[in-house]
Amino acid sequence: MSGSAADCQYWERLLAKECRSVCLSVCLSVCLSVCLSVCLSVRWSVCLAACLSVCLSLSLTVCLSLYLSVCLCWTQAALTYSVCLCVCVSVFVCMSLSVSLSVLLTVVSLSLSLSLSLSLSLSLSLSLSLSLSLSLSLSLSLSLSLSLSLSLSLSLSLSLSLSLSLRLYELRTSRRISVSAASKLLTNMMLGYKNMGLSMGSMICGWDQKGPGLYYVDDNGCRLSGAMFSTGCGSNYAYGVMDSGYREDLTVEEACELGRRGIAHATHRDAYSGGVVNLYHMKADGWVKVCKEDVSELIHRYRKDMF
Repeated sequence: MSGSAADCQYWERLLAKECRSVCLSVCLSVCLSVCLSVCLSVRWSVCLAACLSVCLSLSLTVCLSLYLSVCLCWTQAALTYSVCLCVCVSVFVCMSLSVSLSVLLTVVSLSLSLSLSLSLSLSLSLSLSLSLSLSLSLSLSLSLSLSLSLSLSLSLSLSLSLSLSLRLYELRTSRRISVSAASKLLTNMMLGYKNMGLSMGSMICGWDQKGPGLYYVDDNGCRLSGAMFSTGCGSNYAYGVMDSGYREDLTVEEACELGRRGIAHATHRDAYSGGVVNLYHMKADGWVKVCKEDVSELIHRYRKDMF
């Protein structure tokens, strides 16, 4: 009985030492994982890397400590030696696993984000854009707006690059860039994509020292100035409506209604267009959003007026 009691006490002490070893290795693993992730500027992937490394270090610590204890005949010195050695090994394993897993998860997350942006650029496209000294899309600054008919990801990329260039020009010269110069910057950007299979139609409108300006820029770097433009796959239908109702002496309300009607009919007839009409009015002191209306509701309303 005394031998059994001694064995039980011995195993209890052994279990307590092993638990302390495991807890110490876990704490060191988490601390080192967080420190390494901060140094490597890795953010959310650290949590998963730390958890995986802790789990692996736990199993490795228990296996190694038990193996060394059995091999060294369960002596007190053997237990102390096994605990110290297993803690060192687990710390080393946690360090290497944290770095490798953090880098691996970062690469995986970058690959997923790249795939997502690629699928968005292949599957999503902006709807028809139309402008009659109006802007229907992206705001570059208070006095300039950009309208694009292009894939969504590339449209945002171009608008951000152009906005950055316009802001740098304003900081260097202490004055706002002209509409003509802004359209020229966009033309230079598009020349870098020439002969790459890109299809784009864009318009820039705004006010400067010379008054209102409206420019059309396409993927070949062609730049045109005019009073009325339409871009996108449904632009032919929109031109049919605009040409029949455009006059140089249009009021703001008449111009807005003409643009709204042109986009509504174009999106109704074109299979690749649709959605809503986002109508903006470009003034000398900035742009103003006029309305946001559903195309299907506009079509029903225009049909009732026709019959």
